Amino acid sequence: SLGNWPRAVHRRFEGRNPETRYKPVPAVLDGPYGTPSMHIFDSTHAILVGAGIGATPFASILRTVQLMNHQRKPMKLQKVHFIWLNRGQQSFEWFLELLADIQRRRINDLIDIHIYMTDVKPDLKSGALNLAMEILFAEKGSDPVTGLPSQTHFGPPDWHALIAAFA
Repeated sequence: SLGNWPRAVHRRFEGRNPETRYKPVPAVLDGPYGTPSMHIFDSTHAILVGAGIGATPFASILRTVQLMNHQRKPMKLQKVHFIWLNRGQQSFEWFLELLADIQRRRINDLIDIHIYMTDVKPDLKSGALNLAMEILFAEKGSDPVTGLPSQTHFGPPDWHALIAAFA
């Protein structure tokens, strides 16, 4: 694991961080260097975290998982959690067609999509915006920002809650 952020994530999963609340789990961390798909199909679960156009390599991984599932090809991979962080709404547009296709084919049991718009700072206005977005999402069944059946979240992810939800 090269770089400060990947090294910190790796320490948390190994249980070497005293602040961690997670049980140690075996983890392979590829990135931010090398190909992200090198070992993904050797794993049963994958968490893909992309920010902005850094999500580009994951498009081919998600498409491959989708095609293998559609063709009923056997694979060890049981669950993929794709977390995509972007600053603003326009950053989501280039990748939405693939994500919409994945969700249209109803393979949410295999690919789980989490989208975050990080430029929104947590305050009273963003709280009201989140509430309005949740109401619109509940009424329409799709996200008003992306049009996907996965809700866009505002602000940075709560990593503790997100990782705990994957367990």
